[in-house]
Amino acid sequence: MKYSSVFGVLLLIASVVSQAAESDWHVKKQAGGITISQQATDSGFAITRGSLVVDSSADALITLIRDNSVCKRWLFSCKKSQLIKQYDTNKRLDYLVFDSPLLFSDRDMYVQTDFSFDPATQTAMLRMSGRQAHDKGQAGRVRIKDLAGFWRLQKLPNNKTSVLYQVYTNPQLTPSRFLNNHFADSVFYSLKNLAVVSKEAKYSNVQMVEMK
Repeated sequence: MKYSSVFGVLLLIASVVSQAAESDWHVKKQAGGITISQQATDSGFAITRGSLVVDSSADALITLIRDNSVCKRWLFSCKKSQLIKQYDTNKRLDYLVFDSPLLFSDRDMYVQTDFSFDPATQTAMLRMSGRQAHDKGQAGRVRIKDLAGFWRLQKLPNNKTSVLYQVYTNPQLTPSRFLNNHFADSVFYSLKNLAVVSKEAKYSNVQMVEMK
């Protein structure tokens, strides 16, 4: 990616974070311990965030989020997830394909994830940024643009984790209330599924070196 494109993505992320900090969040849904809120933006596409406390460790959740093989089981509308490049222990690039609602073409995106852990607060961060120009596009798919978001996972007593998931995307559709409601459902069901799948032994028995 050219420097100007990288700089543009960084400016977008800064703008999204600034808006999220300075403007009111509006609760869209509360159920099963999950709270979904949205923040309006000038683009018409809402920033969506969801929060809950999960009866799983942060180690389990991070391992699950990184496991491409189970994307379809928890991430809303996920059809495909593929690791493209593992730069190092804390940085990676993935390619994802999503089943779009109604008769719209499937959406895809390249997402870079950067991991960090603050031992003082026992909080892990997975910061996501889009790499929409990684290739020239895939046949029959529309590239999601302007991806910016994060997972914030804070360790709690009794092997529980406070989860905050925030995401903003431009799916290249006309902004609408229907679409923003779709974003809210996407985050809600992703969190609901994540809480269930993370309890499986494959994830619950994991201890990550990075989290020590």
